[in-house]
Amino acid sequence: MTSAFETEADLGRENAIDVMAAAWAARLDRGLSAAETAELGAWTAADLRHQGALARAQAAFAYLDRAKALGASFTGESGSAPEGEHPAAPSRRGLLTGGLAAAAAAAGGVMFGPRLYNRFFGGEPPQLYTSKKGEIKLVSLTDESVLTLNTHSLVAVNYTGERRGVELMDGEVMFSVAKDQARPFSVLAGELEVRAVGTSFMVRNMAGLPPEVLVQEGMVDVVYRAQPASLVRAAANTRVTAESGARLIKASVSPDTVARETAWRQGMIAFEGVSLRTAAAEFSRYSDTRIVIDDVAIANTTITGLFQANNPAGFSQAVAGSLGLKVEMGPGFVRLYSE
Repeated sequence: MTSAFETEADLGRENAIDVMAAAWAARLDRGLSAAETAELGAWTAADLRHQGALARAQAAFAYLDRAKALGASFTGESGSAPEGEHPAAPSRRGLLTGGLAAAAAAAGGVMFGPRLYNRFFGGEPPQLYTSKKGEIKLVSLTDESVLTLNTHSLVAVNYTGERRGVELMDGEVMFSVAKDQARPFSVLAGELEVRAVGTSFMVRNMAGLPPEVLVQEGMVDVVYRAQPASLVRAAANTRVTAESGARLIKASVSPDTVARETAWRQGMIAFEGVSLRTAAAEFSRYSDTRIVIDDVAIANTTITGLFQANNPAGFSQAVAGSLGLKVEMGPGFVRLYSE
């Protein structure tokens, strides 16, 4: 299966900003509602990079409208490019993350507006949703399916009359899928595809870690897109992890494990027998306040408990009280140490 919005595996957060800028440029191209205007204002105010990326995306639109650099076959007009001219088709990565160079120069691809996207791929451009560090975002889709984005996540949603598609470009998302036998629901995560009809499952696709699927209820199929024979079917309380060589490892887990690993939906982190080192790394996903542990013995100490995800200081104080440690707090860090 191919995707009109798949991106290369190394899509980073800087490119993600360009993806969001492209989406906003597309919305501006067809006009914003009052709510979208407010949302755009908040997005551009949040980071100076957002403003620059949006300006570049709008400049690309203006250039295309003025010069029709892609030729008639890509502008939605009738006819074809002049004889002898063969405009290069933008790559998917170019369309989504684009270099914003003029397509006439055949460099890097261009950002898309609804008209250009519809002409090239058919259908509307994907809708992009992102969450900031420490933010848990709930997204209700048109079919009543619900996405819950964990901290620092990015997804693209592409629904057509035949299928419901989502690509998890970065992060971790819980999918609660509305049943629709006529329109299968698929999630792309790196090299994996997860197929469902109506069910609840979590997908993780984070840099440096293999993609992973955790099924809460119902049943899903997980497959390496390039290797159809790799398909495994996973029922509730099952984890599927991708391994090198197009292998999928399926393992049963307890309902308690599922509840613990999805506690982030309530803004919590649940640990059971994990080292303080691992716990500190997990907190860094939700907060810019670092937990510093210089002593290896302390870092290897295991803990169990339920903690507020965006409160590393509170976690450190609780751990210190339980283990007889000291806490030092400074700008941007909390240090755990013994006397």
